[in-house]
Amino acid sequence: MVDDVEIKIKFVGSYILDKTLGVGATGKVKLAKHSKTSEKVGVKIIKKDLFYDKPSLRLKIQREISVMKLMYHPHVIKIFDVLEDSKYLFLIIEYASRD
Repeated sequence: MVDDVEIKIKFVGSYILDKTLGVGATGKVKLAKHSKTSEKVGVKIIKKDLFYDKPSLRLKIQREISVMKLMYHPHVIKIFDVLEDSKYLFLIIEYASRD
């Protein structure tokens, strides 16, 4: 679990980060809003240091991104973009609200 992703980052690209939606083995997913369109998305935040600790994780993440880009189905979360900085990888994904 990635506890220190209680990051001070407020923006990722054009997105304003909000509350944490979930926490998993590789990182957190935060709710975010596009700064101009107000579109809600999920931002999966993965700490790059994990790639050094678990070399196979990089391949798994690359595979996840590739599969998400190829899939188009109403029951599969879409991926919109992949961004990164020196410490984190950010997957911009569809927000599936419970409404």
